[in-house]
Amino acid sequence: MAFKVLFIVRAPESDPENDKSFMKSKNIEVSCIAFDLKDSEGIINTCVKETEENGIQAIVLCPAVSNELVARISEKVGDKAAVFVGRGDFKSVHIASQITQKEWFG
Repeated sequence: MAFKVLFIVRAPESDPENDKSFMKSKNIEVSCIAFDLKDSEGIINTCVKETEENGIQAIVLCPAVSNELVARISEKVGDKAAVFVGRGDFKSVHIASQITQKEWFG
């Protein structure tokens, strides 16, 4: 049986219906879905739905997901899935921030 992972990313003007991908190998299945920066409820609902309907076992959230939203997702999925957040060290966060500021908001 494959380990099922959902990766959630946030980016301006993303549409979760169209901005998604899926990768499958013998041992892992990874779904990646992009959400607009303002769509917190959509992220929560998708995490719950994917956990319940598709057997997602781990949810990985991008650094743009706040601690408050991480807590809400964790509460909603309970023990059905592990919830992780991709965070980096200061240098990595600085590099990513410079790029996203330029590309998304510049």
